[in-house]
Amino acid sequence: MTWKILLKRESLDVTTISMADKIFYNLIEEYLGNHGESMFSHYSKDFLTHYIKVDHNDFGIKLFKRKYNSIKKIKRYYDKGKIFLKEQKKISLKAKKLIKKDEIHRAFNLFLKDYEYLMDVYSIGSWSAIEAWQNYFEERLIEHLNKKHISFEKIVGVLYRPWKKTSITKLQEDIRKGVSRKKLESKYDFLGSWNLCWQKDFKIGNLSTPSLKGKKVDKRDYSKIIKELNSAKDIKKDIKLLPYILFFKDYRDEIRRYHAYLWRFLFKAIANFFGLTLKELGYLTLKEIENSLREKTVNYNLIKNRIEKEFILTRGSKKVMVVKDKISKRYSDIMSRLNKDIRFKKEVKGIIAQRGIVKGKVKIVNSFLDSKKVKKGEIIIANVTHPDYLSAMYKASAFVTNEGGMISHAAIIAREMKKPCIVEAENATKIFEDGDMVEVDANKGIVRKL
Repeated sequence: MTWKILLKRESLDVTTISMADKIFYNLIEEYLGNHGESMFSHYSKDFLTHYIKVDHNDFGIKLFKRKYNSIKKIKRYYDKGKIFLKEQKKISLKAKKLIKKDEIHRAFNLFLKDYEYLMDVYSIGSWSAIEAWQNYFEERLIEHLNKKHISFEKIVGVLYRPWKKTSITKLQEDIRKGVSRKKLESKYDFLGSWNLCWQKDFKIGNLSTPSLKGKKVDKRDYSKIIKELNSAKDIKKDIKLLPYILFFKDYRDEIRRYHAYLWRFLFKAIANFFGLTLKELGYLTLKEIENSLREKTVNYNLIKNRIEKEFILTRGSKKVMVVKDKISKRYSDIMSRLNKDIRFKKEVKGIIAQRGIVKGKVKIVNSFLDSKKVKKGEIIIANVTHPDYLSAMYKASAFVTNEGGMISHAAIIAREMKKPCIVEAENATKIFEDGDMVEVDANKGIVRKL
């Protein structure tokens, strides 16, 4: 198996990714066996790229079949998630008392106790499983629809409806109701949290644009669609499971964000203890922070070097995530080979999430600050979209994302707004630049420079 790029992200701290990558390694070994160094992460100016040497979908679908392949299992994770957060609220209160007693290392250990479980079940494990299942399911669904001469657009709005509402759904409903921006940002502040150190306040920008017009699902439509798909025996179970997966995809993200939000105080306290900013602390792995707390000292020069230079995060010989501050020729060759052709491309292909054709100027959106600069009619190109991009998405004429799928945030919002959208357009944020004139042909799934 050759190396390939798994995903790209901006502004994800090393602290969080050190656990995420540890989970990736554990899953690869559990489901595919030991492949040695099967992945590594490259940081350059806070931009993270994951490189992987195994088939991500291969272990993802095996994981899905074992842990997430039934309505009963999803409901169980839903209930466990609620219990987990209640327990974390109590534990975090204990940690705050320890910090007041200058026992910050014990407070950190309380945090670590359940963090690996959270990242496995409600982050990396479930993400890997859902991404693999989604690709597998939609490929078979579209194949069946083509045989029946049924358009995907006809069924997507009916089938792709979540079992329960999550905070992202409730946020959109509150926007429609005209709830003030200040109240929204206070109520949903935790949605700005994912990183342990590089957290941000939740912002949604100017909401003076028209609200979305929600459409209620007609149960008769659902029954009719199910009847039309009745002969698809191989996807019957997955069609019934789809609303639960749609819900769980957002719910698991909500759990991890709220968890990071609950523990924000801890990493602020650690940063203050060492005289660091949260930005600086975020260049250390969890193990490095643990060691620094034990020894009551931190390597300031090491942090400074990581801020200024590129580096690699990978797993060491003792199965501990380590940082390689000097990039060897082997890593350089892998990265150069995979990235050399990107800058010469003039078009990219992806999956159609909402049909339509538009032309316009590109706006690359990697953060909320970027989203604030989106002008009416521009085309948002992002790695993925987030709830705090909503005000920008109202203004844009189309959305293109590197990752995602038919159950991604971008796809769901595009269908509600009836705006052209292409997802899984790999490397779109690298191929195109701000100001490029492009055509988004979401009838064919192609974005091209004009």
